[in-house]
Amino acid sequence: MSLVDKYKLVLENKKTDASNLHQKQRAWDKITAEYNAQATMITVRRTATQLKKLWNNLKQRKRKANTEDNKYQRLVTGGGPEPSFQDPVMEAVSVAAPHADVMMSCKWDMTGVYERQQAEETSHATMQNYEVIEVVVEKGEEPKPEPEDIYPFTSGLSIKKMVAATPKTTFTADHPLCAAKQTASGTGRQGRAVQKEAHIRMKKVEESTQQQLQLHSVRQKIEEENMQTAVLRRKVEEENLRTATALRKKAEIEAELAMLHMELFKNKNI
Repeated sequence: MSLVDKYKLVLENKKTDASNLHQKQRAWDKITAEYNAQATMITVRRTATQLKKLWNNLKQRKRKANTEDNKYQRLVTGGGPEPSFQDPVMEAVSVAAPHADVMMSCKWDMTGVYERQQAEETSHATMQNYEVIEVVVEKGEEPKPEPEDIYPFTSGLSIKKMVAATPKTTFTADHPLCAAKQTASGTGRQGRAVQKEAHIRMKKVEESTQQQLQLHSVRQKIEEENMQTAVLRRKVEEENLRTATALRKKAEIEAELAMLHMELFKNKNI
């Protein structure tokens, strides 16, 4: 990492002309020579191609780690990522290649607030789009046609027209996941991404609920087994107590018999 950081201005230059490519190759040759010169620290010599491939793999790992961490935190918290454990190797990559940590901002990172506001605005606009037009026709008179709609002559009737300009998509802001699912069909690629994320959230909730149920079932079985074990231990202790009592009584009876035999023996001698 220290060798790459030493030549990072040349290696991370985005220009691809012949001069810059030549400078990059020379930098990699110098890095390879310095790396292989560390005889006390390495046992296998590497080529410039191998070291370059290793560096590209580390940068790719860093980008992937950033993407996965940001996506996981967004799924868990619904917002920005929380401070997480930092890998020293990835930190060194960040120093040598700072452009690997660049994250583009997106309003869809926090979909809950955005979807709720969008749902409220759309619901309010929907209610304002309803217009009631009342046309009263007197007997013997022909109604004047509207600019857009022409009505046939009808005598003695009151014609009421309800024009409802309903938008193609309606929203329900009771839950952010519902709003994300309902707006997914009208937002193209971004909508599919939001729908997929909502599906992943629901799946995680279902999996967590299932795991909690399984854990509760296992704990219940363990408690039942512990109760059965306690009952068996109590029965064994009671049996041991009865056995000890019987042995003590037997010993007392044997002692009384021995005393009787001694008294009989004395009486015979007398």
